[in-house]
Amino acid sequence: ASQDYDRSLLVIDPHAALVESLLRLNILDGVPDSHIFPLMSNATHVATLNLLRPFPGESPAACARRLTEASLDLYFEGDTTQAQRHQDTLFNALYALCLADLTLAEVVPFLTDEDFRAALHPRFVDHPNLLRWLAHFDALSESKQHDLTESTVNRFRPFQYDELALMFGQRGSSIDLAAFQIGRALCRERV
Repeated sequence: ASQDYDRSLLVIDPHAALVESLLRLNILDGVPDSHIFPLMSNATHVATLNLLRPFPGESPAACARRLTEASLDLYFEGDTTQAQRHQDTLFNALYALCLADLTLAEVVPFLTDEDFRAALHPRFVDHPNLLRWLAHFDALSESKQHDLTESTVNRFRPFQYDELALMFGQRGSSIDLAAFQIGRALCRERV
């Protein structure tokens, strides 16, 4: 059967158990080398990836938009009211956190802690649209904020704990996601 290699799949496997199983089963046989990347994990070290670090030449807004679209594709089918709330809330949260050089682990505090947001305000003086969104959001009652953010908070809370926090809660990255994005050919060996 013909294989469609114009789509990518990045498996994030902190300790390589899943990837090792796939390799033992020869799942990657026949996949072009340009689509194989190294295993960047081991039993004692968790690879880190700050998804809020824009690709070279990518703006913080474009980075936030890319991640928001991925989240919509992952969690929602169709154009529901809940998806629209998630999109607006998540985009603004990711945009703010990207500008502040923070991580996915800060999505929940950003959306639920007024003091956390207020501490970041000085970083947004050159971003009037974000400041307007923050002013509107902060003026809402706690109940209304909860209604707007509940779906997003529930989906991003796991990034605050255990291995997800270790992987996605670091400002630096040991994984160069831009290299995967441009399709650079790498080896099949563990690094």
